[in-house]
Amino acid sequence: MTLVMIWQESSPAGYIWVASDSRLSGGNTVGSVRLTDRATKILEIPVILRRQTALSVLGTPVKITNLGFVFTGSSLVALQAYAAVLPLWSRLQSSGPEVLPSVRDFANHLAYFMQAFAGEIAFSQQGNIPKCQCALIGWSEPLTKLDGYLIEIEPTITPISTTVSQLEIFNSGSVQILGSGSNKARQELATILGADGEAQLRREPLKLIRQFINTSQHDEVGGGVQIGCANPDGFQLFFDVQPVVYGTPFPDMRYHGFKFGEISRIGNVFVNLPGLT
Repeated sequence: MTLVMIWQESSPAGYIWVASDSRLSGGNTVGSVRLTDRATKILEIPVILRRQTALSVLGTPVKITNLGFVFTGSSLVALQAYAAVLPLWSRLQSSGPEVLPSVRDFANHLAYFMQAFAGEIAFSQQGNIPKCQCALIGWSEPLTKLDGYLIEIEPTITPISTTVSQLEIFNSGSVQILGSGSNKARQELATILGADGEAQLRREPLKLIRQFINTSQHDEVGGGVQIGCANPDGFQLFFDVQPVVYGTPFPDMRYHGFKFGEISRIGNVFVNLPGLT
C-alpha cells in the first residue's frame, strides 16, 4: 500500500497537486514486508491526437498534453494497466472534430484494463481479488477545466468490476487521501490546518506527507516524496527538494529516492526536471 494525497490549490489558477511516498511493500505469512523505498507511484501519460496526411498514415501531432496517473494497492494491476494505455493514448485520431477526449473518457478506458488484469490475477489466486485504486488527473479539453477521477477495483464483487468516480476535491474542496496510512494522515492534516479548515490549501498536504514519512513507523508507508501538478498545460513531475544541510553547498534534490547527481545525466544530455521545496 502507500499514502497518496490529492488536493486543489486555493489560488486563482487552482492547480491540482498530488504527493505520495515511494515505499513498495508486500505481504507474507508474518505481515508486511518492505520491498523497496524507490518505487514509482506517480507517473505521466502522454496524450497525442494525430491528423492523418498523405505523407503520414500514422498521422502528425495536432494536440499534445499529459495526464497524471497515481495508484495505491496492487502495483501489478496498476502498472500493467498503465503500460497498456501508454502507447494507445499517444496514437489517437479523430473522424470528427479534433478535440481530445475528456478525463472521464480516459478514466473509463483505463478501467477496462484494470478490470481485465484484476480478474486474471484473482483467478490465479483462487478468487483473492487484488485491491487497487488509480487516480487520473489533468486538463479536460471538452470541459475546458481541470478534472480528475478515481478508478477502483470493487474488492468483494464477483465477477470483478470497477467503479469510476470524480475525485472528492471537486465536490467538497477536501483533500483526497488514499492508501494504508490515510486514517492517520487525516488526523495529522486536521492538526496542521487547525481552525482554518481546508479553505486555504496551498502546500499543507505536502508538508504533512514529508513529516509523515520522516516520523512514521508504518511499515507500508515511507521512502521519499513524489510530487506532481496538473495545470492547463498538462501534468508535470517534480524533484523533491529538501533544505540545505549544514556542510553541503546545495539542497538535496531527489527523484523517487534517487539523488539528482546520480541520475541527472544521460550521455551528453542532462535531465531538466523542476524541483519543489
